[in-house]
Amino acid sequence: MSNPPSDDPRPRELVLVGLGRAAALTLGGIEPRADVRLVAAVDPLGRRATTPVPSGVDVGHDLADLPAFDIAVVATPTATHPAVCRELLERCRGDELVICEKPLADDPDVAEGVLDAAAAVGIRFRVFFHFGFAAEVMWARDALEGRAPVASVACEFVDPYADDLEARTAALVSSWLDSGINALSVLGRLVELRDAEPLAGNTAVDTQVRVRFASGGTEGDGTIRTAWDTYARKATTVRLVDGTEVVVDHREATVTVDGREAFRGAADPSRDRYRLMLAAHLDDSELVHTRDQVLELHRLLARGARR
Repeated sequence: MSNPPSDDPRPRELVLVGLGRAAALTLGGIEPRADVRLVAAVDPLGRRATTPVPSGVDVGHDLADLPAFDIAVVATPTATHPAVCRELLERCRGDELVICEKPLADDPDVAEGVLDAAAAVGIRFRVFFHFGFAAEVMWARDALEGRAPVASVACEFVDPYADDLEARTAALVSSWLDSGINALSVLGRLVELRDAEPLAGNTAVDTQVRVRFASGGTEGDGTIRTAWDTYARKATTVRLVDGTEVVVDHREATVTVDGREAFRGAADPSRDRYRLMLAAHLDDSELVHTRDQVLELHRLLARGARR
């Protein structure tokens, strides 16, 4: 995706709040762009940073340490997002772009409160739903357009976190809160989501949720499973009413249709997702989720978490 022409040759100045793995992916995503540069980073929790920043970039431990900026990306642990975002908004002048890693909050009312606070001071506020921008997902979305309606979906997001549950729980809370929002953002590109309902026996590390949706004027349902296990798997299987099976593999960035590979994306899917997502946000693409879409994804996330 090419960058839009600009009358201002000055690169937009970006700051990072939080220096974990997500921050590293953000840095990789902006690396190809000449119109954005990292100027500062902070870790407000005072933890040891796991993401190195380029030489000459100031690193602090307090939001008060941040200089003026054009763009801020919040990549702190999930439970801290609302408070960090609100504090960051208090430092804004009124023309910044603030983007928070998913999910914004586990409670949709809290998420709405942050969005309202941003709107009150005129700040463009967004949430990163990176799997919703993945090349294989967008290819599948385009390929399904005009075809038979979707009859069922099965989405599985499993991360190999079983040997590090204490740290992962501290940072991410649960597999559903961390990856359920990813699965919902993928399905939201392919069908019209209507509802989410947890199935029996769910735990913080292994959750199954039934989803209901509409597609091509028909109703359908399916499942989402999120888990922290010893293996990794991220895939979405879509079955159409005419029997066609489409498998979207998010780890390999591939799409197969009835067993035959129809699409293969970049060799580094994680890096490519962030590149595509950041390009959409920085260039104000129509693919960026609207306020209503952001809130609906968080409402579905909350419904899926109920026990």
